[in-house]
Amino acid sequence: MHFVLSFFLLIIPFLNLHGSEAWKSSEPLANFHLKANYQSSKDGIIKFRTGEASIDLKVTSGSKGTIEFAASQKPSEEGRLKTWMNGEEVGEVIKYGKSNGQVNEKTNSSFFISTGKQSTETFDLSKDFTTYVKFKTKSSGTLFSKSVPGNKWLENGKVLYVHDGRLVYDIGWKGQISGGEKIDDGKWHEAAIVTNSGNVKIFLDGKLIQSKNNFSAERAKGTRFQIGKCSTDFGGDFQGEIANIRHWKRALNDNEIKLAVTKRIDETNTPDFNWKSKNINSLNSISSKRIKPIIINGYLSADTIISPSNEGISISNVVISKLGEADHSQIVSNWDHNSLDRGARIYNGLCVTCHGTDNLEGTLPTALRFHKGQFKNGKDPLSMYSTLTKGYNQMVAQTWMTPQQKWDVIQYIRETFIKKQNPSQFVEVDEKYINTLPRGLDIGPQNPTIFGAEEPKWKKMDYGPVQFWTIQVSPGNIAYKGIAIRLDEGPGGIAKGNKWILYDHDTMRVASAWTGEGYIDWRGIAFDQSHGSHASLVGSKVFENPIGPGIANPKNGSFKDPRFLGRDGKPYGPLPKEWTHYKGTYLHGGRAIIKYTIGDTMVHELPGYEILGDKIIITRTIEINSSKEPIRIKIAPVSTSVSIKGNNRITIDKNDEDFHTLSIPATNEKLSVKVLISKLSQDDLNKHLASSGNPISLNPLTGGSIKRWPKIVTTEGINGEKNTAFEIDEVKLPTNNPWNSWMRLGGFDFFPDGKKAAVATWLGDVFIVDGIKDKFSKHNWQRIATGLFQPLGVKIVDGSIYVTCRDQIAKLHDLNGDNEIDYIESFNNDHQVTEHFHEFAMGLQTDSQGNFYYAKSARHAKTALVPHHGTLIKVSANGEQSEIIANGFRAANGVCLNPDGTFIVTDQEGHWNPKNRINYVKKGGFYGNMFGYHDVTDNSDSAMEQPLCWITNSFDRSPGELMWVPEKAKWGALNGKLLNLSYGTGKIFLVPHEKFNGQAQGGMISIGLDFPTGLMRGRFHPENGQLYATGMFAWAGSKRGDGGLYRIRHTQISPNLPTSLKATKNGIELEFTTQLDEEQAKDLKSYQIKVWDLKRTRNYGSKHYNERILKVQEVILPKEKRIIRLVIPELKPTWGMSIRYKLKNSSGEEFDGEINNSIHQMPKT
Repeated sequence: MHFVLSFFLLIIPFLNLHGSEAWKSSEPLANFHLKANYQSSKDGIIKFRTGEASIDLKVTSGSKGTIEFAASQKPSEEGRLKTWMNGEEVGEVIKYGKSNGQVNEKTNSSFFISTGKQSTETFDLSKDFTTYVKFKTKSSGTLFSKSVPGNKWLENGKVLYVHDGRLVYDIGWKGQISGGEKIDDGKWHEAAIVTNSGNVKIFLDGKLIQSKNNFSAERAKGTRFQIGKCSTDFGGDFQGEIANIRHWKRALNDNEIKLAVTKRIDETNTPDFNWKSKNINSLNSISSKRIKPIIINGYLSADTIISPSNEGISISNVVISKLGEADHSQIVSNWDHNSLDRGARIYNGLCVTCHGTDNLEGTLPTALRFHKGQFKNGKDPLSMYSTLTKGYNQMVAQTWMTPQQKWDVIQYIRETFIKKQNPSQFVEVDEKYINTLPRGLDIGPQNPTIFGAEEPKWKKMDYGPVQFWTIQVSPGNIAYKGIAIRLDEGPGGIAKGNKWILYDHDTMRVASAWTGEGYIDWRGIAFDQSHGSHASLVGSKVFENPIGPGIANPKNGSFKDPRFLGRDGKPYGPLPKEWTHYKGTYLHGGRAIIKYTIGDTMVHELPGYEILGDKIIITRTIEINSSKEPIRIKIAPVSTSVSIKGNNRITIDKNDEDFHTLSIPATNEKLSVKVLISKLSQDDLNKHLASSGNPISLNPLTGGSIKRWPKIVTTEGINGEKNTAFEIDEVKLPTNNPWNSWMRLGGFDFFPDGKKAAVATWLGDVFIVDGIKDKFSKHNWQRIATGLFQPLGVKIVDGSIYVTCRDQIAKLHDLNGDNEIDYIESFNNDHQVTEHFHEFAMGLQTDSQGNFYYAKSARHAKTALVPHHGTLIKVSANGEQSEIIANGFRAANGVCLNPDGTFIVTDQEGHWNPKNRINYVKKGGFYGNMFGYHDVTDNSDSAMEQPLCWITNSFDRSPGELMWVPEKAKWGALNGKLLNLSYGTGKIFLVPHEKFNGQAQGGMISIGLDFPTGLMRGRFHPENGQLYATGMFAWAGSKRGDGGLYRIRHTQISPNLPTSLKATKNGIELEFTTQLDEEQAKDLKSYQIKVWDLKRTRNYGSKHYNERILKVQEVILPKEKRIIRLVIPELKPTWGMSIRYKLKNSSGEEFDGEINNSIHQMPKT
C-alpha cells in the first residue's frame, strides 16, 4: 500500500458514552485509524465493529487508558483490522472477508451508464448541449464522460474531469482546455459546460472560467454517457461525491447557465436528463441494517461502532485520522543496531554527498549540516520524516525511499550527528512520543533496492555502444573525458554489456578494460541526482593505465606529461595538438572506431575482444598512415600479457617504465597491427596468436552502416486556443520510446527549412522532430545519435548539427544519407574537465563571423581548479582555438548574443552571488565569484562588474538563457525586446532595462505564462516569427516535469506589459504596450514599491536587509497615456526593488504585475 503522509483529524463530539450507549461514526469510515480514551468502574467488554470485522477488549474495574483501531479494505480484497490497548498491540492483525463487489458506486466506479439509445438520442455531445454537475472532492477523477466503458481512451471521446485540482475538458486526440480556481478542497462546487455551434464555454461557481472556439468533434462509435468514470487509461474514476447531473440537448444562454451555477439550478428550465445521487440523503443517517458498502478513495467504507458492555464503562475523546502508509510507531519502536546499520548505508551512500559529516564538508551549501545546524522544518523525528516525504525548499522529496528506509536514515542521523554534537536539535523519543506517531497496519512497502523495485530511468536507457562520460577507474585515476565502448554484442546498449574499454581523449590513453555485470555504479547528478559524486566502473579489470599521455611525444619519444597543473596539482585538459589530438568516433553497427592524430599522422583504432576458453583478450586494431617520426603507444602494465599480430616492423617494448609500449617505425606506407592484451600467461597468449585473425581494414567501417534505430516515434501536438496575448502550443515528447530515453531536453535548433528541429537530451540523445513550422498535429521523432556527454546546447550551421557537451563541441555527420549519425567529430575539445558534478557546459550560439560561444560553470561551492571554470568561452569558426571572454561566473546558464556583438548571460545565486543575476558581459570582465580561476583578490562589490539586475528568489530561482525578440518577429510591441527563460520557475520574463553611463540596469516581469518544467533554451522561428522553448528538470527547481517542447505564439492581443523601465531623478518611468485608464493609473493605491539591500559574501546567497516600503508621492501620465512616471522621493540606487501595480487599459481591462529590478545610478536632472 502506498499513501502520503497526511493526517486529517476529526474530534467526535460524543465525549462521554456510558453503559450500553454505543459510539457510532457520523458517516461511513474507510482506511482509518481511531483512537479513544476509556475508563471502567466495572469489569466488562468494549466491543469494536467496523463492517464485517469486530473485536472484544476485556477491561477490569478501576482501569483506564487508550484504545486504538486501524482498519482498511479494498474492493474484492481481504480487509485487515489492527488493535492497540494502552499503546500495546493486541493479538494479531485480524483479516476479514472479501467484499462481493456489489458496491454503492459513490466513488471509483460509474454512478450511471447510459443505454445505447440514450447515448445517441439524449447524449450526443457532437451537437449543441449543456451539462451541469454539482460535486465535491479532495482528489481528482471524472465527472462525466462520453467513452466506451471498460476500454481505453479513444479519438473524439469527451470527458469533463478534475486534474491537479482544476476542471479539464478533453476531446480525445483533439486537445483540452482547463482553468478556474482549484476545486479539490472538499467543498461543494457547481460547474457547467456549454457547446454552441462548436464553441465551448466552461462555467464554475457563477463565473465563465474558460472558452474555446471550434472545439468539437463527431460522435465516437460505441461510446456511452458515464457519470463518475471514463476509460481505463484516462480521466480516472471520480474520488468524491456527485450530487446532481443535468443535461440539456441545447446550449443554454449565458444568463440561464450563470443562474444554474450560482446555487439556483432548480430555477432553470426542465432538462432532458436529471440524475441525482441516492447517497446524499442517506449519508447523514446511521443505520444498523446492512447496506451496500461505499468506496472512499479506493477503500471500502463501513459504519463503525464502539459498544461498552455495561454502564460502568465510558468512552471519550474519539479521534479519527487517515491511516498512515505504514505503522510509524511500530517501526520506531523497533529501532536497533540493524536499523542503524541500514541507515548508515543509505546516508553514506547518498546523503553524505550534500550534507557531509563532521569530518567531511558536504557539496551543497544549503544542505543542513546535522552536526551543527538548526532544522528549519521541525527537528523531531516525525518532522524529519515529513521533510523526506514532501521535500522542503531545495530538499527534494525522496520518493524512492520506503517508510522504513526513511526512519532508518533518521535514526542514523540522530544517533551519529545530533545526539552528542548538536544536542539542542535532539528530541527524545520515549514511549509517550512513540504513541503519538501515525499508526498503520504494517511497516509499509518493502523494497530490496535503494531506488525502488523498478530499475531507474538512467539504468534502463539504451545509450548505444559508446558513451562519452567522466568515469573513475580507481581512486586517483579518472578518465575525465572518457569514451566508454561496449565490446560484446547484444541489444540494450553499453549499459547491458559485459565487456568494455575506456579511452580518455584528453591524453589518448586507454584507461582500462573490464568485464562483468553492471558497467558503472551510476553515481552523479545526471543519474541518481547525487552532488559531488561521479561514476566509477564496476567489474573485473583486465588492465589499468595511469593518468598521463597514452602516446609518446613524436618529437622526442617521451611520455612526460606536459599539461598545465590545476590548483590541486593535477594535470588537466588535452595534450598539445602537435603531440596527439582526438578527432572523433565513427559508429558502425555496434562497433566504434576512434580517430586521432599523432603529430601529423592520422590514426584509426578499433577496440575489440577475443576469447580463449573462459579468458578474455582485449584487442586494439591500430591503422596508421605514413609517419615521418617513430610512434610509441603505451599499452598496459608489464604485469599484463601483450602480443601483437600483423606487421613484423612493429614491436613491443617491455622496458619502458614498467609498461608494454608499442613501437612503430617511421614509414611512408600505411601500417596495421592488432594488439592483444590479457591476463593469460605470455606463453598462452603467444600460442593464441596462431588462431587469432590478422588486423582487419578499418576503412570500410568509416562510411556508415545500417540504421541502429529505425523506429520513428510519433506524438501529438496541442495547439493553445485561450484567446490570450500568448498561446502555448506543445509538441508532446516521446516519453515511451524503444530506447527508454529520458526526455530531459537540453537544447535545440531549427534546420534551414524551418520544418524540423534537432533536439538534444541531457543524457546524450539527439532527435530530429518534424511538423513544427505550422499548426501542430502529428510529430515524428527520429533518434539520430546518443551517448553524448550531458549536451546543454545545440546549434545548426549550414545544415550541420553542433552540440555543446561537457567534454567537447561535437559536430554530427550522417555519412550515408540514412538520417542517422555515423561520425561524431570532435569539432573542439579544448574543454578543461574535472570530475566535479557542477561544471556544466551551457548553451551554444554563433556570431556573424561563425565563431561559437558557450558558458562553462564553476565548481559550485569549491575553488576553481582550471581556467575554464566559471567562464564565457569563444571557439573559432574552424574549431581550432578557444578563448576565455570573461570569468567570475558561478553557473552561467547559456549565452545571449546582443545585436551589437556583446553578450548577456545569467548567473545563479550561491557563494559570492547574493542572488541570481543578469549580466551584460564585457571582454575581460570579472563577475564576482571569488571561487573562480583568476587573480582577483579584492572582494569588494566595486571590484566586479555590476549586473543588470539582482533577482530575488521568490520572484525567480535559477534563470535560464536570455534572447532578443527579433525586430521582424511576430511579437508586436515586444519585437526588439529582451526575454529571459526560467529554469527554476518555468516562466518567461520580459527584461525592460536601460543603459546609464554605460551600466545596464533594469528588471524582469513575467509575461504571464506557466510551464510544468523548467525552461532553459529558446529560439525564434526564422519564418513564422514565434518563440520556441525547451526545458527540463534535472537539479534544484520548482517545476519538476521531466521536459517539454513548446511554441509560444503572440496572438496580437495586447499583453499589457511594461516594455521600458528607466530611473528618473526622483523615481521611475514605465512605458506600457497599451494606453492606460487615466483614473486608475493616477491612483496612488495602484502601486506598491519595496526596496532592499543584499550582502555579497563567501556564504551562500543573502537575505534581504533593510527591506522597506516606499511611498509613491505622485503619478504623472503624459498625453499618450502609455508612460507612467512614479515620483518616489525616498528612492535611491538599490540592490533590489519590487514594483507592483494594478491598472486598467483604455478599454477598461484590468491587469496587474510585478517588476523585480535593480537601480545602480539615477540621473541628477
